[in-house]
Amino acid sequence: MRRLISHRDARIYIAGQSFSVIGDSALWLAMGIWVKILTGSNSAAGLTFFAFICGCMTAPFSGVVVDRLRRRPLLIAANLGGAALVCVLLLVHGRGQVWLIYAVMFGYGAANGMITAGQTALLTDLVPGDLLGEANSAMQMMSQGLRLITPLLGAGLLAWAGARPVILLDAGTFAIAAAAVLALRLREPRPHRAPARWRAEFTAGIRHVADTRALRRPLIAVLIAVSAFGFFETVPFAVVGQGLHRSPEFLGVLNSLQGAGALIGGALAAPVMRRTSERALMAGGLAACAMAALLLITGSLPLVLVAMA
Repeated sequence: MRRLISHRDARIYIAGQSFSVIGDSALWLAMGIWVKILTGSNSAAGLTFFAFICGCMTAPFSGVVVDRLRRRPLLIAANLGGAALVCVLLLVHGRGQVWLIYAVMFGYGAANGMITAGQTALLTDLVPGDLLGEANSAMQMMSQGLRLITPLLGAGLLAWAGARPVILLDAGTFAIAAAAVLALRLREPRPHRAPARWRAEFTAGIRHVADTRALRRPLIAVLIAVSAFGFFETVPFAVVGQGLHRSPEFLGVLNSLQGAGALIGGALAAPVMRRTSERALMAGGLAACAMAALLLITGSLPLVLVAMA
């Protein structure tokens, strides 16, 4: 990690992307709360996250694009495009324009997929191979660590001054991320054009997983789990409003605890896996999620806080 921090480009890059995470996390939650305030509907609020996830489903297409273009200019353009897209939300003034929030969140998910793919690819050119693990770890720890404060930041700003400051904050962090990529001294090589057709590239990841037993079984389990996690984009609104009888902004507190739990889980995952197995770790994590879901039913604030963590 000391070598990584002393690497100029890695230091600038990780710092810039961390600023972007602050804006992303603050906006993502705030838009769901905003829709809940505008409509009073838990399902309408949950659709905000559904639109975002649908946008993220364009990730295989993003991978094809990233493989064919230089990552540095692509990331600059994607971040600036994200800033412009977010500013469209400034046109929303009432319940009748909620559809615009859904449209922007879909585009936001697509942009997120493009940026994530570009980040992953650029990192391999940015740092030496023996520092790649540390760089990925630093990016993940920064992302999860910021989840401790960004939900409170987004919900707090929304409650205090409305949606406009949250939107402008996210647009600003996109611009900072673009500036950080622009400041890199990296001389990126021309991307190697694969001889395969784009359709083959598009499905390469899926075909590899389908042909690899060790990946295929966990993927099926994860798909089932993610389907259940999808309910959790709507359930917390009902837990806050109908179970705890608090305002929608209180969801920021619950999401911060979820971020704390993610940090603890991330720190424990490797040692638990070394002492048991990958399968035991996955099964234990899914069992913990099941117990947390049951605790959310209680309507007891202490138990709900434990469940979110």
